[in-house]
Parts: sequence; C-alpha cells; structure tokens
Amino acid sequence: MVITNKQLFEIGDEIWTTMLGSGLVAGASQRWVEEIVFRTGCIAIDGSEKYALFIDSAEPLLCQLAAEFLGTFAGLVKDEELEDTLGEICNIAGGMVQHELAGPYQLGLPVISGCRHRSLTIPE
Repeated sequence: MVITNKQLFEIGDEIWTTMLGSGLVAGASQRWVEEIVFRTGCIAIDGSEKYALFIDSAEPLLCQLAAEFLGTFAGLVKDEELEDTLGEICNIAGGMVQHELAGPYQLGLPVISGCRHRSLTIPE
C-alpha cells in the first residue's frame, strides 16, 4: 500500500493541532530552513513491506513541544528531553501510518539524530 503525501501531511497536521493548537503550513521558505537547526527522527514500520518514516523538526518548535509535554518553559528544556519529545512524535506518527496500512505491521524504536542530514542507523 502507498501512503500519499496528503495522508502524511494530514497525520502531521493532526499531531501539531492536538499538541500546539495550530495546524501545519505546507512549504517553508528555503531561507528560513537554512537558518534554523533541525533534528531528525526516524521510525521503522515493518510487516509485509518495510517503511521508514522520517520527521524533521526545527529545534525551536521541538523545544516548544517539549515544554508543553513537561509543563515548563522552552528555555529550560534539556537536550535529552528534546530527543524524547521527537521520539514520542515519531511513535505517534508511526502509529498513525501503521493504522493506514493494510495488514499486520509493527513499529520499531525511534532513532533520533542531533542534526539534519546525519546518518541514521535503523535497528532491524
């Protein structure tokens, strides 16, 4: 089965709306993307076919999400809490993609990179 970009956007929009009270906006400007530090999370979805879901998140947004989870201020969020938050987002999004797939699929453990474009090793 193929998951479309529209379905992935809708999954992301549902997560962001639930967590932050505002939806996603498609397409960031290239200048903005280059000026912001990103973190990347990945989760494997394994079954009759193998999938890997990658999520890039701007670090300031990730700080805001972590602060919401922890009931604190974004400036007080620690590095490992950022990783935990992105891991949880990967779990949620992966579960939503898993639900869209026909057949039995299992989620792997999320893998988090400290920056964009680093190599991620997905455990089998």
